[in-house]
Amino acid sequence: MLSLATVAVSDSIKAELDKVKAAYQQAMEEADARVIEEMNKAVDAYSRKADLAMVLKLREAKQEFERAGTPPQLSIPAVQAAVKQRARVEGAELKKLMGAYDKAIADYTRNKEIELAQSLLAERQKMEKGGPIAKPEGPLPGARVHYKLDRQDFARKNDLVVVRNHAGTRHPGVVRAGDLAPGVKEGEGFVLKGIHECVEVSGTELRFPLDTFTIAAWVKPTAHGTQSNVLHNEEWDSQSVRGFVLRISGGKPDFTFAPASPKAPWIMVIGETLVPLESWTHLAATFDGKFVRLYMNGAEVAATAFEGRIAPSARPVRVGNQPPDGGAHRLFTGVIDEVLLFERALTADEVTELARK
Repeated sequence: MLSLATVAVSDSIKAELDKVKAAYQQAMEEADARVIEEMNKAVDAYSRKADLAMVLKLREAKQEFERAGTPPQLSIPAVQAAVKQRARVEGAELKKLMGAYDKAIADYTRNKEIELAQSLLAERQKMEKGGPIAKPEGPLPGARVHYKLDRQDFARKNDLVVVRNHAGTRHPGVVRAGDLAPGVKEGEGFVLKGIHECVEVSGTELRFPLDTFTIAAWVKPTAHGTQSNVLHNEEWDSQSVRGFVLRISGGKPDFTFAPASPKAPWIMVIGETLVPLESWTHLAATFDGKFVRLYMNGAEVAATAFEGRIAPSARPVRVGNQPPDGGAHRLFTGVIDEVLLFERALTADEVTELARK
């Protein structure tokens, strides 16, 4: 069974800090946009004067600003004014951000969440020394579920072990059994070895899949079964099949789903590239209402045209292994991490971004 040695993260503390991070990020994006706007105006003005040298100088300065954030040093009054305004915005917003860090560190310390307090303190010290400003945590827009599956995300609630959903307060995970191991980038991932081991996504019965969606997870299999379930809510009887399953079939990535038509068979979308053992691989499937696409490490490996709806299942979405009625051949053996369910189809670039993270 899962060991719960650490107190759960306080959602309100993190949410408040992320709110200030987001405000800083938005303010700086707006200030940067004003600088770029004035530089574009200057390029147009010098182009009309046929001053090629100044046009090239402006373009080089703009590229450097967009690439590295280096403020342009140009003797153009409008650009200088935008750069000065950007510096004022940065100073004011950075002061607010440092104050928010101090408050969060104090709150975590007061709650005896010492590891979290120390992590924020280290992050703050890096920023003070000129390091990058930490961005608010969270997945791409449209996420309904984001399970990081780190140790501090697990807590006991009544008689259940639950896992935090970083995409919101709805749909926490309910842990049936399992353990933890090092995750894909930092923190932990969820270890699966036996039939009963899984995390159920609460509140997804008859609500998922949606008309458009994306599901994704990092996987590190230690063995390949006939069909190793990663994310699924498939069910069937003598009359119909329902739901979906993202899995590894015979070592290959596989997204199988049920059309919402009476007695329609499963539709299987399978890639040809083998998922390696003892190594992390990112798997994702998207449905935009016209095409189902399967991705591996950010690259599309299979797709099929499908216009219609995927039959909803009465089962909750599960991370990991099937209950006993699915049979031992459906078990995933290994580690799963960073589970995401979106209420829209991500673009190919967005899936690539997830895989790079």
